[in-house]
Amino acid sequence: QQQGRANRSGASLCTITFVATKDNLAGISAVALFASARDKIVPILDTVKFTHTHAVATDRYVVGRFEHTPDAETLAEGIVAPREIAEWIGKIKPTHHATATGPATAIITITDDRAEYSEYGRVLESRPFSQNTANFPPVERLLFEKSDETIETGPFALTPKNLIKIVKAGALISASLGKTETPIRFQHSTQTGRFTAPIRGEIGRLVTLIQPNIIK
Repeated sequence: QQQGRANRSGASLCTITFVATKDNLAGISAVALFASARDKIVPILDTVKFTHTHAVATDRYVVGRFEHTPDAETLAEGIVAPREIAEWIGKIKPTHHATATGPATAIITITDDRAEYSEYGRVLESRPFSQNTANFPPVERLLFEKSDETIETGPFALTPKNLIKIVKAGALISASLGKTETPIRFQHSTQTGRFTAPIRGEIGRLVTLIQPNIIK
């Protein structure tokens, strides 16, 4: 859900809310773990962008996107928060878990300057932050849909660093679902061109994009 409210100065703020289920909290944390750059030279890469449906991060070479609210209305606004906010969300331990189909009792609310966790309308935890106002890279358009099409491709490799990160992200999501393991499905892009096409990874509602290395 996304709506507007006013801050103390009277200016309108963007507000994004989603249910604090175990898999949502783990998915937000997984996006930051997998795709945020921890880059102080280019601060926009050390952020997570929250929209009404997704959390997105990128370090230039990989993209991570988690769908926290599948049925939300499509709106263009988003909030770019520091990576630390996503990590804080991942550590929240609700006392009452809401389900995707039941009453929303545990809620995460993110505005332009604050993230809050509430239960039954009462704010229990809050974190202020300064939103990064730089242009977040338009990486979501690079994420292609999964396909059953057979693709012919030459040999390629994924770096150990990226494989370790995607396995750790998968472990977070598996634990949130109460499973010992959740499959990671990879698919090669059908695009052709000068560079090696990216690899799409999928772990539940987390979608990743990795640029592979060519094996000669």
